[in-house]
Amino acid sequence: MAMTHDYLDYLNQRVGIAPANSQEELQAAQTIASLMGQHDLEPQVEEFDAPAISGLVPAVLSLVMLVGIVIAGVGVMALSVIGFLLALVPTLLAVMRLFGREPSLSFGPSARSQNVVAVHRACGPLVAKGNRPIVVVAHYDTPRESFLYSSPIAPYLPLVTKAAGPCSYVVAVCALLQLMAFIPSAARVVLWVVGIVAALPSVLLAVGAIYERVSACTLGANDNKSSVAAMLGVLENVRPSGLVPTPRETEEPRDEKDLG
Repeated sequence: MAMTHDYLDYLNQRVGIAPANSQEELQAAQTIASLMGQHDLEPQVEEFDAPAISGLVPAVLSLVMLVGIVIAGVGVMALSVIGFLLALVPTLLAVMRLFGREPSLSFGPSARSQNVVAVHRACGPLVAKGNRPIVVVAHYDTPRESFLYSSPIAPYLPLVTKAAGPCSYVVAVCALLQLMAFIPSAARVVLWVVGIVAALPSVLLAVGAIYERVSACTLGANDNKSSVAAMLGVLENVRPSGLVPTPRETEEPRDEKDLG
């Protein structure tokens, strides 16, 4: 635990807020790769590109579903048809996802990010036969704040996430039933309200996802420094480097060589 604290202090001093697709994130990767290299591992910074707004597409479709069920129940046949089609799109995607055929919704500009991957080759005179290489991956970018996780509904978010998919089927069925004029008006109004309520789980998650895109970056344990420090503490126990990280250049090193 002592070494984990040392590494956490070191990372807090040397690595600031590092959102994805930023120079700070690249610098954090290089710092972590350097620390891994002190433990006789083979670190690599592997860069990759990902669409910058891909995560917003499901959120926008959830909002479209709400608009669809709302206009499906206004009582005008043309609007009911349009509303049904809008409400049907997220349901079709949910069905395709269920059968493992979800289409790619990625588009827009690409964002550059990195992973730090270190390999221990399990070689040397003390290695037993059959030992395999060990791969260590560090996740270190700083996420953004989400009001959902600090609200009273935070404990129920896993349930809301599970309910969002089945509820989208209910929304589509309720929108479809608005097209059937033989159903009594009072029953269609009830189904309309049921459809709107069923759309709320997906809408709640969508609003949270959109807000998260424009919110401030998190601080503390949420920025992944604590988990990276714990991983480095384990490496120190398994593959001792004989080095002690000190976060400030002016701090006197202890018995071992200073990493800072």
